[in-house]
Amino acid sequence: MMSDWLPLLLIVGVSVAIGRAMRDARVARSSSPEAGPIDPGPFIVGHRYLTLKRVPPFLPDELIVGEMVQYQRYSGYSRYDGCHVYEFVNDSGQKRTWWMNDGDPPDIWQQIFRKL
Repeated sequence: MMSDWLPLLLIVGVSVAIGRAMRDARVARSSSPEAGPIDPGPFIVGHRYLTLKRVPPFLPDELIVGEMVQYQRYSGYSRYDGCHVYEFVNDSGQKRTWWMNDGDPPDIWQQIFRKL
């Protein structure tokens, strides 16, 4: 009966709520000292860049070699991944992101992008 399903429904509801909270917290804007400054990147909003490398190959909004992208915004810092996330858009309006790892040298962007 319905009372038999109540514990299961409660577990599923709590699991969904926890999953949503984890997703929302994954990339959170942060100004804490361990996350560094709010926008540590070298990019200028509205400027165009040529992609020199395919990075990373496993994301749906990956960067494609030779693609021109326009910098949109600093998306935030993912403490879970230890990365700063930057958003771009290509000429077709498709979103592209670049995740800069905490361990990367500050000038790594020059190996991936060329300012136009």
